[in-house]
Amino acid sequence: MPSIDPSEYATYFAGYIERVPDAPSISEQFREQLETLTAFFGGIPNDQRQHAYAPGKWTVQEVLAHLVDTERVMATRALYFARGATHVEQPDMDPDLFVSGGRGDGRSYESLLKEFRSIREANLQLVTGWGDEVLDRRGTMSGALMTVRAILHVMVGHPEHHRQVLVEKYGVAGS
Repeated sequence: MPSIDPSEYATYFAGYIERVPDAPSISEQFREQLETLTAFFGGIPNDQRQHAYAPGKWTVQEVLAHLVDTERVMATRALYFARGATHVEQPDMDPDLFVSGGRGDGRSYESLLKEFRSIREANLQLVTGWGDEVLDRRGTMSGALMTVRAILHVMVGHPEHHRQVLVEKYGVAGS
């Protein structure tokens, strides 16, 4: 997979992009992560799913709902740019607004996990076969230029960030 130049993304996203290990393709990254994340979240015991590590922080279930929303938003941004709609700036996503408005704790945990799996599978189908010409396309999101390649890397690195937070701050082991 081609390396990503810092000019392809906003500095804000560097921490997510740096979490993505080398792989032959972004499709392979999506496929591997689909299995590891669904196993991780599926292995979290029921009694930990409503746990937040501090007052005002998201519960484990809300983190999962956040991953579902972010997967949708980032895929939409990537699709716009991949299809050449680079003249349409993609808006910010306020994660706290999405989590509170999404009412992730009001849904079943299993439905959120199933939704994440379904969205990731659909996104895997979407990005499979995108070549460098598509991955190099740029558009503006959240006020910064981003390539499709960088967005797809954020889609892999962002869930890894939250998985690490769940392990380190929430004490979640998953499977």
